Amino acid sequence: MTTLLNNSIKGRKFVAAEILNEFSIIASASPEAFERKRQYLAVPASTCIVFVDVLRASTTINAVLAAGGRGVRFLPKPLDRAYDFSPVDPLVPGTWVTGGEEDGRPIPGGVIGNSPLSIQQSDLDGKYLRFYSSNGARAMHAATAGAEFGAIYMCSMANIDATVSEIAGSGFERVCVVCGGFYSTASLEDIVAAGRFIARLSGMSESRWHTLDDESQMMLLASERFDLDDLALVLELTKGQVARILAIVGRTDDIDACITGDGMGALWKEMSRTVVKVDRVGGESILTGRKVSYEI
Repeated sequence: MTTLLNNSIKGRKFVAAEILNEFSIIASASPEAFERKRQYLAVPASTCIVFVDVLRASTTINAVLAAGGRGVRFLPKPLDRAYDFSPVDPLVPGTWVTGGEEDGRPIPGGVIGNSPLSIQQSDLDGKYLRFYSSNGARAMHAATAGAEFGAIYMCSMANIDATVSEIAGSGFERVCVVCGGFYSTASLEDIVAAGRFIARLSGMSESRWHTLDDESQMMLLASERFDLDDLALVLELTKGQVARILAIVGRTDDIDACITGDGMGALWKEMSRTVVKVDRVGGESILTGRKVSYEI
């Protein structure tokens, strides 16, 4: 009986793997959802990851690199809150600064918080940043650990088109879109941003649906509800779960900034042409930015 049960489980896994690998775009509303799918994916080297955490980590990191930062080491908040403020790094030569958030508020002594509105170019230009995050870093590490993917990108509302242009010309067989989410569950802003990314990447033909797994299709449909109406999205988000946390820490302005670029000035335009990607620098995984011109 045990043997039959084990064979049945193995059979279901084989079928799940066969089905999932038929799709060229696979999406997950949270890193935990992606972990369940990842075990079935074949040939990770032909697969790239696009990580989306609109409120606020991917937007802030996009802004840091657009403002001239050399690279970002994206780190989970240490349990003992012993942040590294050293101006040097033994593996990656250059000047280092520290920033990020602690329970939604800026780390004491950091050059920036987890807000694109906190960025001053003079604090970051030509420097590396250790960026600590409560949820975003943990989510990204969970999504990408233990497998050698072909590339890992980070996407905000600002740089969707630049990221699509970069990936479309890179020859990957599969793109996995992973949302940071809200404590292991879906969040509206990530779903809409991921849906817009999927819409651009997959094109507008009816046949695109056959290339998308179910979560990809749901994200695309959710994004179409707002049809590039950013003000309607901002209004909806101000009623939601993340906004309530941001209100507690006095950062509700970040919602508009992360969705529309309000208050960002010329930096938003620079963000729109900055592709954010994980590179190996001194043997370490560092998020770097590259300015591109693109056509969609």
